[in-house]
Amino acid sequence: MKAIIGIGNPGDKYQLTRHNIGYIFLDYLADKFGLKFSQSLFSYQEARGRLGDASFVLIKPTTFVNLSGVAVAQVMENLSLVPDDVLIVYDDINLEEGLFKIRKSGGDGGHNGIKSIIYHLNSQNFSRLRIGVGNRFKSGEMVRFVLSSFDYEAMKRVEPVLETSLDMVKAFIEIGEKAMYDINSRLNNTNTKPPK
Repeated sequence: MKAIIGIGNPGDKYQLTRHNIGYIFLDYLADKFGLKFSQSLFSYQEARGRLGDASFVLIKPTTFVNLSGVAVAQVMENLSLVPDDVLIVYDDINLEEGLFKIRKSGGDGGHNGIKSIIYHLNSQNFSRLRIGVGNRFKSGEMVRFVLSSFDYEAMKRVEPVLETSLDMVKAFIEIGEKAMYDINSRLNNTNTKPPK
């Protein structure tokens, strides 16, 4: 089984904020796969499905972003997953809206959700899909910026990332992480500039 885990803050007030792009992408996937989320007995909502012969689960932690590692550790223990089975989706202020990057391992890059996951897994070795949310904020205003909602124009720049990333997620589910990285490599030359 593969787990795609989108980081975000629970509650209506955070629903369409930049920090919740992980949730937004998971809702997009659930819609494409015809799935509905339900609350588990643990600190996350889940939606289970199959793609061909492969089973997968979409996960939205019900912890706040800074405690994402609690839910990720629960998912991995409950489903007997290893790091290669997990893809974490989250916001990245170091990428412009309309850009994304995937990577196999690394530090937290200043993202407290990833910091929590690294701490609770005691490992940096898990795949991540980083979706750009831009960094148009003044010094000291980062928190306000990431907790602000996408406006219409910003969301239009982000939507193509969701569509493109769907193919990578399907490859991840059906074949494995190498197939996802192969697709990303082919896309790399066209993913160097955000849409106008």
